[in-house]
Amino acid sequence: MTVPLDRVQVIKGWVRDGSSEEKIYDIVYSDGGLPNSQGRCSDLEASVDLEQCAPAKNKGAAALSRVWRDPNYDPTLTAFYYLRVLEMPTCRWNHYDALRLGRPLDSSQVITHRERAWSSPIWVSGAEWKSLGGYGNASNN
Repeated sequence: MTVPLDRVQVIKGWVRDGSSEEKIYDIVYSDGGLPNSQGRCSDLEASVDLEQCAPAKNKGAAALSRVWRDPNYDPTLTAFYYLRVLEMPTCRWNHYDALRLGRPLDSSQVITHRERAWSSPIWVSGAEWKSLGGYGNASNN
């Protein structure tokens, strides 16, 4: 029951001057998607066969991969990164249930969505963290 992939994102988070910040990068995308000036892609437009709850045919990718380097890397910041993968649209559980039970669909409910998966984060320790005795400080090795 796998669904083709829409895109892979890197989410970066860090703290600067006491405020948490986050940036999302769309790093690889299916079907010729192109990022805008902010590095983001729009959702790939794909319909769902609502009679069968089948995803669009010939849309998305079976696998996506790319080597990526943070274009805004700052070695002084302590940051985390994780991956998020977005699938093509599918029916939500309430639509599957309505079909299986032979009940009419409640038109007030959302009937499609995009599943997501994400990785565990990796942490990059900045110079400030190291100066406070964090991991990677030569005195701790």
